[in-house]
Amino acid sequence: MSTVYHYDEQALNTLAILLMPGFTQLGAKEWVDALCQEIQVSGKRVLDFGSSAGGPACEIAQYDAQVVGLDFSPELIKKSEALALQKSLSSRVEFAVMTGLPLPVTHKVDLIMSINTISRYKDKENLFAEFYRIMRANGTLAIMDWFHKSPHYSEATQAFLSFTPDIFYLNTAQDY
Repeated sequence: MSTVYHYDEQALNTLAILLMPGFTQLGAKEWVDALCQEIQVSGKRVLDFGSSAGGPACEIAQYDAQVVGLDFSPELIKKSEALALQKSLSSRVEFAVMTGLPLPVTHKVDLIMSINTISRYKDKENLFAEFYRIMRANGTLAIMDWFHKSPHYSEATQAFLSFTPDIFYLNTAQDY
């Protein structure tokens, strides 16, 4: 994996105040709630690819889904497990560190969701093949992520990419 995340304790505490505990992306809770209502996740198996601090996975588990959250950061996995325990969701959500492919998922899932993680993964062809391997027939892939609209990044995107220490591999929607 060639993904780097930079959520230290101070950043997570600030984001918990601004957004809510476990969420690291603006609009993520609203997107997850809309997704859960639209596809009715109750009783389904869900993979949260890039689960970060656990907020989205715990939110989905509250809709009576069984959720596996995967992240690259062992520190974020610990935060996620603590959040699930605090919300009494440990029986419906589990977290694991992902270190590469194949993903550490041993059962088929109905939904794979990802918030701002796929753009940080360089080998998308093999990643999507892995998603296909673990997804049930007629499953759903839901992505909230960064894309660009042309083969060339805008000046604003170039400025952002030069500012952040994170690594991005942006594609157009047509690339997918």
